[in-house]
Amino acid sequence: FYKMNSTTFLDKLSATILSQSDIQLSNCLIVLPNKRAKVFLLESLKNQLEITSFAPTIISIEDFIQEISGLRTIDPIELLFEFYGVYLSVTENAKQQSFEEFATWAKIAIQDFNEIDRYLVDQNEIFSYLLDIERIKHWTPNINNQTKLVENHLEFWKLLPDYYEKFTQHLLNKKVGYQGLLYRKSAENIIDFTKNLDNKTFVFAGFNALNNAEETIIKYLLENKKAS
Repeated sequence: FYKMNSTTFLDKLSATILSQSDIQLSNCLIVLPNKRAKVFLLESLKNQLEITSFAPTIISIEDFIQEISGLRTIDPIELLFEFYGVYLSVTENAKQQSFEEFATWAKIAIQDFNEIDRYLVDQNEIFSYLLDIERIKHWTPNINNQTKLVENHLEFWKLLPDYYEKFTQHLLNKKVGYQGLLYRKSAENIIDFTKNLDNKTFVFAGFNALNNAEETIIKYLLENKKAS
C-alpha cells in the first residue's frame, strides 16, 4: 500500500497516517503549526503512496481556528482604529486622548487582550488583580496626597475591563477579531462545530506547545474519537 522509506519527521508522519486503516485520506484533515509544511507533507505522502488517492486537506492551526470561530482576522492597523472608536464611546469627552496618544498604550493593551483570550483567562479576575497591583504600587498613607497623574493612571486601570468588554463585543458584532479572540470563540464553538463533521477525521501534528484554547479544542476532538 505504501513504501516505508521515512527519514524526516514529515516522512514519519506520512507513514503513520497511511498505516492507519481507519483513516481515509479523502476524509482526513491534517492540522499543522504553519502553512509552510503543507507542500512538503503532500510531497511526502505522494512519494509513499503506491496507488492513486485523493489528497487529504492540510491546513495551519490558525486557519483551522478561524474556521471554527466563524470570525475573520483583521490587520493590526484596522484593529487599532476599531479600538479607538470603542475607546471614544467609553471615555468621557474631557478625558479623551488623540489617536497618537491612544496608540502608544492601545497596542500593548491589544497584545494583553490577545494573551488573555488565547489562554482562556477569566478577564474579570485578571483585570481586578492588575488594578490591585497598581493601587499597591501607588499607595500612600494619605490618600488626599495622591497626584492627579496617579489618579488618572488608576482611573485607566479601572476602565480597562470596560474597554475589553466593549471592544470584544464590537468586534464580535462585525464578525472579526484579533487572533486571541478567534481562539476563545473556537474553544466556545467546538461542541457545535463537531456536530457537523460527519466522517471527517483530524490529525494534529508537529506541535511542541499548546495554549489553553488549543488544548481545549484538541482534547474535545480526541475524547470524541474525531482526532489523533
